[in-house]
Amino acid sequence: MEICRNRTQQRLCAKIVIVTIITVATIWLIFGLRQSRDRVTTCEPTMTVRKMGQFGNQIWEYMSIYVIWLMKYDTLKAYNITPYIEEDMKNNLEDLFENLTIQSLPRIFHFCEEKDTIIVPKNKPFRLPEDISGQNILLDSYSARYEDVVNFGVNNIKKELRFRQNYIDDVMKKLEELRTEANLQNNETVFVGMHYRGGDYIPHLEGHHGDKFKGPPNYSYYIKAMDYFKEKYGNVIFILISIDNNWLADNALKITKHGLVVVNPYTNDRNRDLTLLSHCNHSIISYGTFGVTAALFAEGETILYDLELPIDYRGDTIALGLSKLLPTWMRMKNTRETNFQGHSL
Repeated sequence: MEICRNRTQQRLCAKIVIVTIITVATIWLIFGLRQSRDRVTTCEPTMTVRKMGQFGNQIWEYMSIYVIWLMKYDTLKAYNITPYIEEDMKNNLEDLFENLTIQSLPRIFHFCEEKDTIIVPKNKPFRLPEDISGQNILLDSYSARYEDVVNFGVNNIKKELRFRQNYIDDVMKKLEELRTEANLQNNETVFVGMHYRGGDYIPHLEGHHGDKFKGPPNYSYYIKAMDYFKEKYGNVIFILISIDNNWLADNALKITKHGLVVVNPYTNDRNRDLTLLSHCNHSIISYGTFGVTAALFAEGETILYDLELPIDYRGDTIALGLSKLLPTWMRMKNTRETNFQGHSL
């Protein structure tokens, strides 16, 4: 062939080849997607959770779907139902926890034909209809099924939500540094993690609960809670974590004068903060899923701020709910009164 012999013809031929390849690839991709959609119109049924909220909420959403899946395993498998979570949620959680069991929802499932969906409200017991053939199950947003989690067992949950080793190593090193700085290397030291959730959460509580919300805890709540641990244990190091700088400016100085207190040993490091609080011996928390998660994982005595609100199964009040189930969780109000509300030790 005489074509494509000189340089000009070669450039033209190259352009023709490139255009041809792009055209063929585009046609193949479109055809493949159409076929993919056709092939997955009968997807297997799924159980998922509607992701909503911040990191602590997502941990509880994962725990909720995980415990239901295992507690109802035989029934769900009989109907060929598989649990999934959203891909971004899995990536977010696996940045801190290793090798989660529940996989991310395959992208191809977004092409599935719609199925009837059983929506599980966050404030209702988990009950399935007699026949769930071919139906999806969706746990409501902000699901924090603490009753199911406690029934399943905190130790079993911790076997699933395992902190990555690099975070554990870093936190153990930090605790040893704090012990050394306090000259307590040769003494038995008790670490008490303290967490305050402020910032945008206060307007949320005010908006959701109105006049029933009596305001956030201040230094007096934490000081009284610290007194409990100081009287019960000898050498106590308190670790206070909060990202609310305004609250810290108003309260941290009074708190630090009342004991051996370290404030925010890490700077804006969510993963290390949660790992550190979870590896303390005991906990003092306010409200919200982040502090509650840390206290649950620590498995020690927990003093929690008494919101004096009805339990609505959201992150606001699950600490109050847990105090009704766990004998080492005690409610305390924001005053100087000496009586605990809830379980006593």
